[in-house]
Amino acid sequence: MKKYLVYMTCAAAAMIGGTGCSDFGDVNMDPEHLNSENIPTELLFTNGQHQMLGSDWDVWRNGCIYAAQWMSHTASFNWLGNANYTWNDGYSGAYWEIYNGDTRGALRDMKDAVEAWKEDPSRQTDYQIARIMLAYGMHRMTDLYGDIPYSQAVQPELYSFPEYDTQQSIYMDLLKELNEAQAALNGASAAAMKSADNFYQGDASADVCQLTDAAHGDAYVEGRPGSSGAMGEDRGSQRGI
Repeated sequence: MKKYLVYMTCAAAAMIGGTGCSDFGDVNMDPEHLNSENIPTELLFTNGQHQMLGSDWDVWRNGCIYAAQWMSHTASFNWLGNANYTWNDGYSGAYWEIYNGDTRGALRDMKDAVEAWKEDPSRQTDYQIARIMLAYGMHRMTDLYGDIPYSQAVQPELYSFPEYDTQQSIYMDLLKELNEAQAALNGASAAAMKSADNFYQGDASADVCQLTDAAHGDAYVEGRPGSSGAMGEDRGSQRGI
């Protein structure tokens, strides 16, 4: 009996040693739910790009129901309170939820694409295009909300409560990002993602000439010291519409 127990113990040890822990990460990855192992980065890019365009939800809430009535561009008996300058978190924060929320997360998905392609030599064109799109999204956010989390944004594993950056510092960093991406894309081959790029089908020259130049010009105008667009002393604390 004792010999039998020794044999059984040795057999169990051999089985455990044979399986090892080298594949434990694969075993621990849930194949039935979305995660970094089963979502192509191209789909993250496509979703981020799509969500940055906005939808009826955020355009209607931020623009028509809320800001337009504040500025007396429109009037409605359904949302009379907004015409009287009352605060509404849901209406004011509609774009914020599109870009940073759990459901649509445009900035989150684009940031993930940037990080996934950043160190991949075969995806450098994709990386630079994603970099431009991330700058575009941040540009829209700071245009609307002023001071926002930027340098620590979209990094939940590092910053649970990211600090706010000033709008002017954001514009200046956006200019740096756009300048570097534009220089890297000059003469670059088409992106490997191709049709995953809803705007230009991975055409690097189109991304440089159109989207980059437009965002570049806006960021330059808004980010200049003394510009009314760079929320300085007169607008530095504004974080709404």
